[in-house]
Amino acid sequence: MLLQPNSLLFTVCSLVAVASLLTPASGLSCYICDSLTEPDCLQNPPDDLKADCAVGRQLGKNRRPPVPDAQVCWTQRQEVGDTNVVVRHCGGKASVEEGDSAEDSCYDRVGSKGVRATYCRCSKDFCNAASRSVEASMLTALLTALLVSGRLLFN
Repeated sequence: MLLQPNSLLFTVCSLVAVASLLTPASGLSCYICDSLTEPDCLQNPPDDLKADCAVGRQLGKNRRPPVPDAQVCWTQRQEVGDTNVVVRHCGGKASVEEGDSAEDSCYDRVGSKGVRATYCRCSKDFCNAASRSVEASMLTALLTALLVSGRLLFN
């Protein structure tokens, strides 16, 4: 049975075909939160802090605009004296340096007045939930410091 151009079935099938072409592709999803305004963000963020990066976060205290071309999820941990702050968000192409991949990685920064920050990025849905990357980064930094100090002592 061929579909006739003037039949209802033909019209419905045509609309479904066109609609399937217009449906946006699914993008990256991350946790989006800030522990200053949402204490649950500090450790293991709950599901209500999950967001599709292409949509952004429209509800709650931490509204964020969409990042339609998101490639990475970020976790930023900052220590200022006794205060720890965690910010989780989506990152676009501009947040990945040219020639750099969006692979999982962390780096540490130490600023003035005792400010310490660890920035971790990852490229899978909701990968910025746990602090495993931060712990791995801290362990790597500690081992590097031990190796360097041991090398300085024994030379």
